[in-house]
Amino acid sequence: MRKIQSFVKRSGRLSKAQVIGLYELWPNYGVSLTDNQLNFGELFLNSHDVTLEVGFGNGDSLLEMSIQQPKQNFLGIEVYEAGVGRLINEANKHQLSNLKIIKEDAVEVLQNHIPDDSLSKFQLFFPDPWHKKRHH
Repeated sequence: MRKIQSFVKRSGRLSKAQVIGLYELWPNYGVSLTDNQLNFGELFLNSHDVTLEVGFGNGDSLLEMSIQQPKQNFLGIEVYEAGVGRLINEANKHQLSNLKIIKEDAVEVLQNHIPDDSLSKFQLFFPDPWHKKRHH
């Protein structure tokens, strides 16, 4: 059976800060997947509920929720590298321990790495990913 890709990966230049987030700070916030399902207790080092957000873009809402709800864990999935790098930098500025990020296809992650009944909330927003001047 042919695999369906659930996203179109946009590429572009990354700022120096985004590169730092993606490569230097990744060990603090990034989740590198293995063949196993995720164990949220081990990942977050606590037993708080987990909210998953798919396609967080530049991460503004996910960052704000993580700051406002320190007793809730947040896991974001995004393939847009600039957004991932930006969110990691912001999370580091706020020293957040309740936020982790996966830079993979959400379908793959959901099918193979998220245990059944392990999420307290699932968020999927549909913002305009490409701001167009003529529309605004």
